[in-house]
Amino acid sequence: TCSLFSMLKGLLLRPANTFRNFCEGGLGLISLCWGLNISAGGPVRSLDGNVLKNRWVGPDGGTAKLSTVTLRRCIYITIICYVVFLALLMAGMYVSGQTDLDYAHSMADRLLRIVNKAL
Repeated sequence: TCSLFSMLKGLLLRPANTFRNFCEGGLGLISLCWGLNISAGGPVRSLDGNVLKNRWVGPDGGTAKLSTVTLRRCIYITIICYVVFLALLMAGMYVSGQTDLDYAHSMADRLLRIVNKAL
């Protein structure tokens, strides 16, 4: 039910005002919304009670009423993306000859430091 053509269309031909920051979902949210023909985003209420006017992301005919089936599909696609990413990462380590565990441990430590610095 996820259309690869629509996903690419959303990534390449989307209107400029639908671009989201990385912390708001970025290109991943755009491709997911366009691929599943859904709309996400819109105004939200922050923890202190203020209303934040976020933009809507997705195709014009996309629905904002998400069913549990659509949410399951989103979670499934996200999990598959992580599995593919880890497989490509391990394949890259194998091809480059960096398959020893010390290198993998130091790389994971560097990544965790970068993430902690970003937060």
